[in-house]
Amino acid sequence: MNPVRITAPSTPVVSLEDLKQHLRVLHDDDDALITSYEAAAVSWLDGYSGVLGRAVLSQGWQETFPAWGCFRLALPDVTAATVTYKDAAGTSQTVPDATLRFDGSAVIVDATGPADASDITVLYTCALPEGDLPAVVQAVKMLVAHWYVRRETVGDAALSVPFAAEVLIGSKRRKQL
Repeated sequence: MNPVRITAPSTPVVSLEDLKQHLRVLHDDDDALITSYEAAAVSWLDGYSGVLGRAVLSQGWQETFPAWGCFRLALPDVTAATVTYKDAAGTSQTVPDATLRFDGSAVIVDATGPADASDITVLYTCALPEGDLPAVVQAVKMLVAHWYVRRETVGDAALSVPFAAEVLIGSKRRKQL
């Protein structure tokens, strides 16, 4: 089953003030537009279905598995995880001895429990490491600036992502073997 985000980041990747400074915008007339561009850029980059294939800011995710074993989580950069299941009576239980293992860019959760368990669920928090965040922040600024200047689709230039942003994004994209 695909992961589901259960807790969104509490702050934007780039604040409105920082974006306006980057764009050299001194008025408030376009605040909603600039904010929507930031949200669109982050939506394109962030999470399981984003082009980065990883969470940009700290957020909570949930994955459900059919049986016990080693669970390979869909997102990397996990900082905490909890494994729960429903017992035969339908009561939710927590696995006390679940362990996290890091295998390259993958996170593997080792957990075992009763054979009659159902709805084995891993709740986890993940976010880019602090050292990787500046490149993503800069890419978001570049995307917002690109869309702010080119508001309508006209020719190939309006359709492409700026090369510098592509380079920054590519350097932080999750690579799976």
